[in-house]
Amino acid sequence: SNVGGILRHQRSSLSVNIFLEGADQELCKGRAEALKKIKIAVLDSGITASHPDLRGAIDDGASFVGGDWQFDWIGHGTHCAGIIAGAQGGIAPGARLYIAKVLKDNNTSGRGSKDSSEAEGGGDLVAGLRWAMDKGVDVISMSVGGDRYDDEVYQVVMKALKRGIILVAAVGNAGNMKKRNIIFPASIEGIIRVGSHDALGNASPFSSVGGIENDFCALGEKVLSTSHNGAHENMDGTSMSTPAIAGVCALLLAYDRYLNPEGRHKIKNTHCMKYVLREFSKNNLGDKRMGQGKLELDHAFSFSDYFQGILND
Repeated sequence: SNVGGILRHQRSSLSVNIFLEGADQELCKGRAEALKKIKIAVLDSGITASHPDLRGAIDDGASFVGGDWQFDWIGHGTHCAGIIAGAQGGIAPGARLYIAKVLKDNNTSGRGSKDSSEAEGGGDLVAGLRWAMDKGVDVISMSVGGDRYDDEVYQVVMKALKRGIILVAAVGNAGNMKKRNIIFPASIEGIIRVGSHDALGNASPFSSVGGIENDFCALGEKVLSTSHNGAHENMDGTSMSTPAIAGVCALLLAYDRYLNPEGRHKIKNTHCMKYVLREFSKNNLGDKRMGQGKLELDHAFSFSDYFQGILND
């Protein structure tokens, strides 16, 4: 179907096809097996757990705002989860999802709009982060945030970073309007901050910049993914770019663990992950909104010696 074609095309822009189905079949099989052990927490509005593309991907979930984590009235969390691990279009199909519902069902700011979903106060986010840490996740994807600094969130984020969890967060969709408009918690030093580019790889005009550096960009315009009514829909925003980068982080962790098993793996924390991602990023125009730029992973996924060399650095 056309939906399948678009999803495959989106996925191929991050070389997922090479990761899963490249020329070296043994390598691809080993990476795919390793990917099944990677746990990713999605802190968002819950998930439509019955979605055919997501049913097999979810290991656990909890709600920190009341209501059922397996029900996603806004659709924001379902869309993000599909970008990470949807059977048809996910960047990291096979990775295990842990769903923390931190946005209330009546929080419509993120519904298919360019406004980042705000977690009400910091408490819900704190509880979600703690739960994810208790579950032993490898990656935490946060397409949530707001303008207000919250010390409790900051402390828990620092604890998660110290523990070696990869934290990825959306910079927000305030464009170039004011000097310091990268939202919290993406503004915390150490988190991987994600902005948006369009289908041609140009920075999206709505992608927040200012005050601090953006790290990386992924597709955040007309992104097709799983919808809360069981079908697929397009959404825009850095909320959509963030799970794409979280999915790439899962691929790179799996690759590393396959090549360097038994606790010898090299990507030990978010700092190491940023270094590796930087090696595969291109910002030819030097556009500040793009951070380190757009990811180009085909070479790394095709040649394990090349990837191992970067890991050894």
